[in-house]
Amino acid sequence: MVGTSATVYAQDAAPKATATHGSNSAADYGHGASQQAGARVRWLAHQPRPAADDPCVVEPPAMNPAAARVVSGGHQYQRPKLRWSLDSPCLQLSLPLSATIRGDVVNSYAVDADRNVYAHGGSVSPQLRVGAILDSGRFFDDVVLHVEYEHDLLTGATGGGAGTLGTAFPDAQGLRHELRKAYVRITTRDAPAAATMAFGYQTSHWGLGLVANDGAHGWTPGSGRFSDPRSGDRVLRMQIGLISKPLAMLAVVNADFLDQDLLSDDDVLLAGDSAAQFSGALLFGVRQPSQGGIYVAYRKQQDVRGNTIHALAIDVAGKASLKIDNVDVLVEGEFAFITGDTQLGASPAFPNQSIQQLGAALRATAGVGKIGGAFDFLFASGDRNPDDGAQNGFRVDPNYEMGLMLFRQVMAAQTARGGFRAADPTLVGVPAAGVERIATRQSPTNTVSLFPRVWWRPSDGFDVYGGPLFAFAPVDQIDAFNTRIAGGQSRNALNGTAGQYLGTELDLGSRYRLNVADVEGTLGVEGGVLFPGSAFEGAQGEGLGAVYGGRAKLAIKL
Repeated sequence: MVGTSATVYAQDAAPKATATHGSNSAADYGHGASQQAGARVRWLAHQPRPAADDPCVVEPPAMNPAAARVVSGGHQYQRPKLRWSLDSPCLQLSLPLSATIRGDVVNSYAVDADRNVYAHGGSVSPQLRVGAILDSGRFFDDVVLHVEYEHDLLTGATGGGAGTLGTAFPDAQGLRHELRKAYVRITTRDAPAAATMAFGYQTSHWGLGLVANDGAHGWTPGSGRFSDPRSGDRVLRMQIGLISKPLAMLAVVNADFLDQDLLSDDDVLLAGDSAAQFSGALLFGVRQPSQGGIYVAYRKQQDVRGNTIHALAIDVAGKASLKIDNVDVLVEGEFAFITGDTQLGASPAFPNQSIQQLGAALRATAGVGKIGGAFDFLFASGDRNPDDGAQNGFRVDPNYEMGLMLFRQVMAAQTARGGFRAADPTLVGVPAAGVERIATRQSPTNTVSLFPRVWWRPSDGFDVYGGPLFAFAPVDQIDAFNTRIAGGQSRNALNGTAGQYLGTELDLGSRYRLNVADVEGTLGVEGGVLFPGSAFEGAQGEGLGAVYGGRAKLAIKL
């Protein structure tokens, strides 16, 4: 799809339901610790204490085998090593730090009808993140104050080997810095209904992250996920909300502004774009194991040429946590519908196009002891004709990862090449508006995907996981440039008759996590091979060939 996509929305209606340290922003109802006179400041950096001894810390239930191998006073779940606390009021200051480096490598494969080969050549993706969190806990009688700063001093990727083939190829975005959070939140307390207000730079996440994804929901022990999110949706936001304790309900309204010059950005905001967004959300089950809600947002986005997108998103999400006999089960789902109109990607016959897009996801995980399983289902509507009056392709946020090769490499590279060719004036004369948005930039789209997996934890901190990804296209997998040249007949990137079987991918990974005195280290290795389907066959029926690769990651958090 050219123009808008599923990721034009970002919001953060529901602060996380489980605090790992300090209070829980808008969802904080007080820790229940009595305030004592003369409470002293305690330096905790070299005096870690178990969660059971700290009324300011709430941790998830312990796993057996443990989620991390614990050495020398650490915990299964890492807490910032640099933190200060007042014993009773739970006034907390922490300075989280983390450093991550990831290397990716993929074999070469054809990306256009001339069989030009994209040689990935390997890439490196570093991340250096600093932060500061101040939480008042029960220090004030009537309000909770939460101040947070988070900044990626270094992020992005270098490499990717696109050369003269074009831009927007996988792992070729370059290195940069990103401000993620710099905001203040004030929440009233000790009443059946509490008010909350926030202002500043925030990351945004809703549900499973199909539409709004903060880039902070990746692999966790026992998830079996092939996920290493980066960047995320970052907005300049004004927010007000109401929390009902008896109903465990949160209602918020947001006003968001996105402009790269203002240091706010998301994955569909390209250079020169700006956007304003107004949204509201209602969540039931705040701080409960099961919850659900609805989010509605209107967004206006404008590109550097003055072309606009007007879109309305309706997104319903929920989750249920169950225990069946001795098996822990978590079921999560999200359903999103986007409607509106756009001038981006317009054709002479249709200067304004309607937007009708649909996305849905279901995730189930289960585990008992050392073993478990996971299943992901993803649907994203596709667009079989780029030159009609409608844009139907739903683009899932790129941080919602499904496998390693299909969406993150092959589809991303072929659509990047297609967009580059569609913008070449020597081939098309005057390019259509919005051709720079043809590239998927690693977003899953036009797919019905099934991804069952199993995981095994033979010892503390060591997970092995894997499974097959089966992917189909609900409509023909087309290349906009080749289809236009063929007079509207569906053609894929290799100029073959567009098929609807995307292929089968086999993925295998492992992670090892070690916690030494609240310094957490995670080492991960993942690999996959994609056997492309009919959607990637050339004009003479020749196949694309197997695409294989892998990645290794080292992360340190303190």
